[in-house]
Amino acid sequence: MLDLWSLESYRRELDRTSVKEEVWKRMYGKKILITGSTGMIGSFLVDLLRRKNEELSPADRFFLILPVRNIAYAKKRFPGCGESGEVKLYQTDLACIGQEPELPAADYIFAGAGSADPKQFAENPVGTMESNLFGAICLLEAARKSPGSRMVYISTGEVYGSGGAGTEEFKETDAFYVNSMDVRSCYPNSKRAAETFCAVYHKQYGTEAVVGRLCYIYGPTAKDTDSRSAAQFFRNAALGQDIVLKSKGEQIRSYCYVSDAVSALLHLIVYGSGGEAYNISDSGGSSSIREFAEAIAREAGVNCVYGIAEETEKAGYSKVPRAVQSPCKINSIGWEASVSLADGIRKTIQVLRG
Repeated sequence: MLDLWSLESYRRELDRTSVKEEVWKRMYGKKILITGSTGMIGSFLVDLLRRKNEELSPADRFFLILPVRNIAYAKKRFPGCGESGEVKLYQTDLACIGQEPELPAADYIFAGAGSADPKQFAENPVGTMESNLFGAICLLEAARKSPGSRMVYISTGEVYGSGGAGTEEFKETDAFYVNSMDVRSCYPNSKRAAETFCAVYHKQYGTEAVVGRLCYIYGPTAKDTDSRSAAQFFRNAALGQDIVLKSKGEQIRSYCYVSDAVSALLHLIVYGSGGEAYNISDSGGSSSIREFAEAIAREAGVNCVYGIAEETEKAGYSKVPRAVQSPCKINSIGWEASVSLADGIRKTIQVLRG
């Protein structure tokens, strides 16, 4: 595991993350619960908050509550953090049906736990559904029991399904076909159901749960075991190895750099409307998978070659030909992406190369 926290290049990325001062001010001195804290999005969020704490007075610092499945891994990922201080780690499994843990009260909750790994969709579809759905319910209950708390549920653009003919961009009001009997649908359907739980908790209990639908996020915080194509491309590029495309790469995707994604989540936790969903995407970040891979290869000085996918890999692939998300709704409440696709690719490779 790369020790990102000790890298000056990574700390620069944390410092350059574009977050409005009024957002920070609303969060000063608050208890913040984050699940999925060792994943790509969650770990950047935790590191950003820890970095911000270094410049704040003790009264204004954030107190971070991080429930994790693997506490040994979490301690390696977040050096110097443990069971006390401003970052509390404790081991628990939010997806144990009928054994939901009692979570401490928090002012803000970021629900990022759950499986987003295509390999897991094929090898453990039951676990994928359980972690995405029951983890969300557990956190919604925690939010309901903490008066005044706000929650962002970290969802995905895959909830849109296959897309309609001629659809250029997915808007939050769109809902297209997902085959409920396709095992690969374990991911988008469990995310859809979790989103609906956010809506009904808001309606029935007044829970301030906001949904952030992420597009395809990339950056240096992806785990070494992440099987998503972008993570694999960057791992190869950082090592000076050729990037291997295991399809024609013709599918069009919205890409967004991890610091922009985290900035958007912070904006939503403060300004998002409860019971509503917002796309998190970069209006200038659309690209085919092949073009994305070729851009990484050019930046890293390696080649882009073609290989044959294994059956398990194929089973995890999304079949949606075009998945471009409109950021108009979140733009209307004051957030915009600030890192271009070219800059995000360059920054990721620089950090991964140390």
